[in-house]
Amino acid sequence: MPRRNKAKRALEEFLRDIPDAKLQSPFGTDQRTIYDSRCQNFRFDMQGVTAGGTAWNLQIQANFEAPIRAVREWAPRSVCKVILPYNSEILPDELRKKFLQSSTFHNGQGLREDGSFAESRLTEQRAREVAKRLWQGSRAMVRDIVHQERAS
Repeated sequence: MPRRNKAKRALEEFLRDIPDAKLQSPFGTDQRTIYDSRCQNFRFDMQGVTAGGTAWNLQIQANFEAPIRAVREWAPRSVCKVILPYNSEILPDELRKKFLQSSTFHNGQGLREDGSFAESRLTEQRAREVAKRLWQGSRAMVRDIVHQERAS
C-alpha cells in the first residue's frame, strides 16, 4: 500500500478524533497545541493570529515521532492550514472539511509516486552526493599525506 494512502487515512482518522469542542471558536490569540493525537502522527495547533489580527491561523502539523514514514518525512511542517476569520460561525465538521481540502496528503503537493515527499528525496540525494565527495576527498588527502611521508 502506498505510504501516501497510509498518511491520508491517518490524517482523516486524526481529524475525526478531534473532539468537537476543540474545533470551535474562540481559539484565543496565543500559539499553542489545541489537540495532540494518541498515535502521535499529528497535532492541531493554533499558530497565532494573522497580520492585522482579524483571523486565526489554524494548522495540523506532522510530528517527528510519527509511526508512519510519509508523515515523519513531512515533520515538523504543516500538512493542513486554515485561516479562519474571527467572525466565522463554523461547525466542527465544516472545519474538518476545510482542513482536508487544504491537506498536502489529499492534493498531492510535493509527493512522489510512492507517496513519499519529493522534497525529502532531494535532501537524501544531496546528502549522498556530499558524502561521496567527502569520501573521495578524504581518500585523495590520505594519498597525498602518504606520498609526502614517503618523499621525506
